[in-house]
Amino acid sequence: MICEFLLYFSFIKKETQREGHFLTAIDIPVLERNKVMQELFFMGITACSMFPSLDGACEELREKMFDE
Repeated sequence: MICEFLLYFSFIKKETQREGHFLTAIDIPVLERNKVMQELFFMGITACSMFPSLDGACEELREKMFDE
């Protein structure tokens, strides 16, 4: 799964550089959420790393402690 993400993100990076876009929204099916969140965690992308404040830390703890 990580390989698929990396390929997709490299494609998006090339497209955004060519078109001049800096932000891209990606819709993920609800059924894939837990799997995607786990993959992002393995890549070091967490709420705390994206939002380094008390809010980000609380969101990361909520994900770890209360989400199934």
